[in-house]
Amino acid sequence: LFFPEGHRSRNGKLHQFQTGAFRLAADLKVSVVPLCISGTDHLLPPGRFWLQPAVITLRTLPPIGNEDFQGSNGARRLRNLAHERIAETLANLRRKGPEIPC
Repeated sequence: LFFPEGHRSRNGKLHQFQTGAFRLAADLKVSVVPLCISGTDHLLPPGRFWLQPAVITLRTLPPIGNEDFQGSNGARRLRNLAHERIAETLANLRRKGPEIPC
């Protein structure tokens, strides 16, 4: 499990991903399964030290195979595709609002 941003977002926005985890996946020839997590910025906002009630949504996205991501730019292209898919899912989650279980 990797957190490719490398740190917590202070403003709730998705930041650029670091390439290391994607380089490892490409080198080991394993698929990447992107996870999109939304709502954690409300759970522990910047500057707070205590958790507060929040609705957290987790979406498991389809795996990204590594067959097309070999070579010198493979890890970078894999990173960009994962970022694109997570950003799209995150935007959809935010448009719909949190899903509150019954």
